[in-house]
Amino acid sequence: PLPRPGAEAEKITRTVQQSLARMGYQPGPADGMAGEATAAAIRAFEKAQQMPQTGRVSGLLMARLVALAGTGQLATR
Repeated sequence: PLPRPGAEAEKITRTVQQSLARMGYQPGPADGMAGEATAAAIRAFEKAQQMPQTGRVSGLLMARLVALAGTGQLATR
């Protein structure tokens, strides 16, 4: 099995998952583990936002999600 990410990485991934789910993407359970459903949801979000499609949690992805927080779409926990 793959090593588990650290607690901080899991928290960030969980926030991304919750945010994507709130916006209608289907990242799977908000469990802090970036599986294939999360990667697919990130790619769909990146495509909709005209971003490079990486399927990975990144600084650019987080910045875009934070920018959307003003619209009330970003998860807060």
